[in-house]
Amino acid sequence: MTDMGIKVRLYPHPGQPYGTSRELCDALDAGEDLYVYPTEHGHGPAGYEDPDNPLLLRSGVEIDGARALHNDVLRATHDYFGHYLARAPFNLRGELAVAYAHLGMFSPEVHGAVLNEFVGQISWFYYGPHILRADGSVPRCGDDDWIPPSERPFADQKVNLMPSEWVAEFLEWGRAQSAAHDVVERCEELV
Repeated sequence: MTDMGIKVRLYPHPGQPYGTSRELCDALDAGEDLYVYPTEHGHGPAGYEDPDNPLLLRSGVEIDGARALHNDVLRATHDYFGHYLARAPFNLRGELAVAYAHLGMFSPEVHGAVLNEFVGQISWFYYGPHILRADGSVPRCGDDDWIPPSERPFADQKVNLMPSEWVAEFLEWGRAQSAAHDVVERCEELV
């Protein structure tokens, strides 16, 4: 990213730097810096610490003049190569599309970790016990028991490798989604 002229910065204010993926895309389209939510301001639930989590270790990459945590580098990579280049929204479908794109960026040896970080964590965020009703259904926006994403807790951080058969299943799902998207785009071109 930096070789392409993208300057990554840690967001100095409380909260997330972008409310929507459209805000992220508009900012980068206008040549602005890419801001990431600093890991030191939030990673997992409040009070989470794990000295064995490699994402919480310092990388060799500098952001704002200091060695960034691996998770900060991952967040920048995720937002730029995922949400920005793929124009994927900040919702479940967009996050899954970004995860699928990331699998194409990284070698198969790390696919289990990628699936854990991007699919496992976001699946919990959207379908974890904090959101499910007693009958297993999920509230929708407008329901009395709906919890807006900005008010949901983050999942406990896990350092896992998802099984290879789950990776294969997700890749198959991603190929089907991409094929369906391509068909829709080709049909729209004909209209």
